[in-house]
Amino acid sequence: MKMSILPLTSVPRFFGCGILRRSRGLLPVRKFPGNFCSPFFVDHSTSWKGASAVTALPGGNAWVQAGFTGPGTLLYAVKGNSYQARRGAALTVLDSWGGSETAWALRSIVLSAGTTPVRWVTTPGFTPVTIDNIHMASAFESWLLTHRTLADLSLPGAFDPLSDTDHDGLAAVVEFALGTSPVTASPDAVPVLSRDPASPRLLRFTWQEPLPAAAATITAECSGELITWQPLSAVQTDSSADSRTMQAAMDTGTTSKCYLRLRVTLP
Repeated sequence: MKMSILPLTSVPRFFGCGILRRSRGLLPVRKFPGNFCSPFFVDHSTSWKGASAVTALPGGNAWVQAGFTGPGTLLYAVKGNSYQARRGAALTVLDSWGGSETAWALRSIVLSAGTTPVRWVTTPGFTPVTIDNIHMASAFESWLLTHRTLADLSLPGAFDPLSDTDHDGLAAVVEFALGTSPVTASPDAVPVLSRDPASPRLLRFTWQEPLPAAAATITAECSGELITWQPLSAVQTDSSADSRTMQAAMDTGTTSKCYLRLRVTLP
């Protein structure tokens, strides 16, 4: 089944004291007035979006700030020691970590409607903190957050749309589109292929979709050789308060072989 892979949203570089280490070599130091002392944030991403330069706060803290538009969930990965995420200059704490992270850990902040300035602040006396891949969660990522813990989603490949955590044969992106759980096996959600008793040449492909519909495009497709796929028209045959039944039909005619599949595409 062909599906689109979620692009990582990387977040313009920022500077601090010392040399910033990036995935593609070293960056020159940018000088600022004032006393810029360690700890400072390390720019680990390819680029930063909307983040201001690292600046010293009273007590020797360093910070980086960017504005994000809600409502939604802000996701980011962190590695290092103690830090806080605050609501801009108001310093209202949105998220904090008081221990040591030797591996990447996923963190999240739920933002209300409007633009929220988020400031990540280091703690004096601790080693540098690395913040990476800051972005607003997509609909697919937000759905995963309702089913899995942040610890689970910190593991490599956890956001892979093709993963199958519950081993029911349905990729995560398909479970998202069909409204089933990615952590509880849903064998009954597998689309059903049947032959019309009144017209043996007619194949019917039936599946359930959630209401309201997920932010994904579902297309029924057919092929005679598993290389070239043609889309099929689908119609709604039934509905309830929280789901609807969709069906696509194909007249096989003289075709000796016919394969059908659901293609799920994320925006």
